[in-house]
Amino acid sequence: MFEKDMSSEPFLWSEGELTELGTLGGRRASATAVNELGQVIGWSTMEYGGLDSHAFIWKDGLMQDLDGTGLKSSRAYGINDAGQVVGYAQFAGKRAFAFLWEEGELVNLNERVASSPGWRLICADAINDRGQIVAFGINDEKKRACLLSLPTSDLTKATATASTIIGAGRAERTSAMVSDETAPFDLNSLERLPGDRFRLGFRGQPGAEYFIEVSTDLVQWTRLGSAANRDGNVEFIDENVSGFTLRFYRAVLAP
Repeated sequence: MFEKDMSSEPFLWSEGELTELGTLGGRRASATAVNELGQVIGWSTMEYGGLDSHAFIWKDGLMQDLDGTGLKSSRAYGINDAGQVVGYAQFAGKRAFAFLWEEGELVNLNERVASSPGWRLICADAINDRGQIVAFGINDEKKRACLLSLPTSDLTKATATASTIIGAGRAERTSAMVSDETAPFDLNSLERLPGDRFRLGFRGQPGAEYFIEVSTDLVQWTRLGSAANRDGNVEFIDENVSGFTLRFYRAVLAP
């Protein structure tokens, strides 16, 4: 993004060439992500002024507003190589919600997700090529990151499962998740420790063995080791998290 007279405009730099993407008519816009096809997403203010922004996708040299339903504001944060976009949106006077945009349709993920009672997804941050979505949810004063696993490629018609919405947390852009192979657990500790270390703790099955795996893209996973289980109080410390701005963990129940 570069600035002109208190305004800002997104750009794409590829193979030594800088392309100005423009805006949706307003004076401020920003790019947030790009996929392997060179499709760019982000947000832009509108020509009628004000601070509200709309999510956009830029492809084939054109910027498209993702709002086709009269939203007050929206922003896009994640895109995969299939062109599926996630972010947050809000109607005037209503609460913000996490959305999925696919083939011209913007979907409220709260209407597609089978989650624990009381939880509401307010923003989606990323989506990979397997259709897995990292989102952020709240329940009263509780705040959690979670992984949404959508069972088919037809995401706008599928019903997602979010088994992690009661057992995941966000801290300093580091998230945790539980895989389908684990029993439900209650995450009770997720914090960065001195010396580039990171600790996660959760309530699991007493006597069960859990392995902790780590990923930076939710596709490739590396096993770090076994977690200590003290009568169901499970804890694992990652001894070296330096150099990572986004890191995902999952607990796998040993067979």
